[in-house]
This record gives sequence, C-alpha cells and structure tokens, in this order.
Amino acid sequence: MSFHFSGRSAVIDAVLARAPGVISFQDVGEVTCIVWNVTVTFAVIIIISLILDGIEFFERVALHMTPAG
Repeated sequence: MSFHFSGRSAVIDAVLARAPGVISFQDVGEVTCIVWNVTVTFAVIIIISLILDGIEFFERVALHMTPAG
C-alpha cells in the first residue's frame, strides 16, 4: 500500500485532536477562514501574473530596464 499525500492524514489528525477536546469548533472555523483567505489570494496572484505574462508585460519591463546599447 503506497501512501499518497492527500487530505486523509490531516482529517484523521483533526478528528483525533477534536475527540478529547484539544480543539473547539470555533478554532476549526477560525483556521478555515485563515486558510480560505490565503488560498483565494494565492489564486488571484497566479491569475494576475498569467494575464500580465499573456500581454508580455514582463518582457516589456525587462527591455525597459536594460540599458540601450
């Protein structure tokens, strides 16, 4: 049996931490909000950089910054 890095181990650990009361449902909600905001921000940065790359923004900036010669 091979081990794949999926969400299974995270879910098992979360259930084990929740069972004895180490974490509360409020903690789960707070962590979800933090992770969700970071995920959305990361996705938007990737989309913006793809758009800028599509219009060759980075190449133009690089050519503008190099000395003419």
